[in-house]
Amino acid sequence: MNVLFCSFDSPGHLFPLAGLALELRARGHAVAFVTGLPAVETLGAAGLERIPRSPTADRDSFRVNTHHHPLAIAIDVAHVEHAIGRFHPDVLVTHQLCHAPLLVRERRGIPVAVMGFFSFLWHWPPYAAAAPSPLEPMRRWRVESDTRIVNQAREHFRLPPFPVDAPELPFLGDLFMLRSVPELLPGLAALPPQVHPVGACQWEPPAPEGAWEALRARFARPDAPLVYVQHGRTFGGPGFWAELAEALDGQPVQVVASVGRMDQEVGRVPENFAVLDHVPQGVAMPHARAVVSGGHSTVVLGALSHGLPGVVIPTGGETPDNAETLVEAGCAVRLGTAELAPGPFRAAVDDALGDAALARACRGVQRALARSRPFDRAAALVERLAAGGARVERAPEPEAAFAAASAGG
Repeated sequence: MNVLFCSFDSPGHLFPLAGLALELRARGHAVAFVTGLPAVETLGAAGLERIPRSPTADRDSFRVNTHHHPLAIAIDVAHVEHAIGRFHPDVLVTHQLCHAPLLVRERRGIPVAVMGFFSFLWHWPPYAAAAPSPLEPMRRWRVESDTRIVNQAREHFRLPPFPVDAPELPFLGDLFMLRSVPELLPGLAALPPQVHPVGACQWEPPAPEGAWEALRARFARPDAPLVYVQHGRTFGGPGFWAELAEALDGQPVQVVASVGRMDQEVGRVPENFAVLDHVPQGVAMPHARAVVSGGHSTVVLGALSHGLPGVVIPTGGETPDNAETLVEAGCAVRLGTAELAPGPFRAAVDDALGDAALARACRGVQRALARSRPFDRAAALVERLAAGGARVERAPEPEAAFAAASAGG
């Protein structure tokens, strides 16, 4: 089986697909990527091939910051179709927000699997009824916005538009892999039939030897409880970095912060803060006691996979949905951007460090994620899609679905 991965070059999108590609390659399948030029080094270090955009002049493509522009989507379609002529894939694998493979699916008849985020982000009436939420207006808006983006791209290829109230969401492909577990999805039975929870699907490049010792050498308080911080993007909204620095400055904790994706100024760094562009989760989280984040899927899944309670301050994108799930699962304290005075912020971090109920809930989710065998599960579903060429529907019981997928692989 030949599997072509289509990914933006940003780590939050690329890394889960790289982990899945490595699993499929280990199972004897051929894999290749179409993605932006910045991904070349990461893929090459993992032994994964990136197919250039054209045979004569390789240029950039698959950039997340232009994912909504019809012309950028058309460029990505051209990249995928060039790769099809060279690699002859049996199935395409992509991620949420990447629309080009879904257009290629319609143009070339190749099935598509989509890797989602931690939460299901769209309005879907049966699911909304099963799990009522104040976020439903936002989820309805996402359906309207994403349908508009898809239709603008479809117009470029003279394909008919989808109605906003289409009976099926046009973003799910033939298989949609949600990076969650049934224990966190009380309304799973009401989700569209091609949605499958596949666990965390977390991967990052191996850290260099001695990475933890080198990081710890930067700590002003190496024996204090370690708090891992990942701010992430705010999509034009308010963030929490300045308030965090004020709240924890001089407190009996050691903060290590990964700020490369932050769209705010760092400013003055407190003595008990170690601030770097990138701190691999696999280096810091095994030693951390709590996580403070904006709630993006990568950091949320990293914290849960390590059984770490959190303080989550939703900052846009999928973060309000992720925060809602974390709080309902008892795994995090949620703060709004209007609640970030030093006293309440410090109290929330203290809860994450010391609340026994939060710790128990996080350990329970950690066990569920460990049982899910994520890349094994996702690879079996992709194999099933390639073998059948048709939509892979969820069995009534999630574990029965996995057993059927594994048997098909």
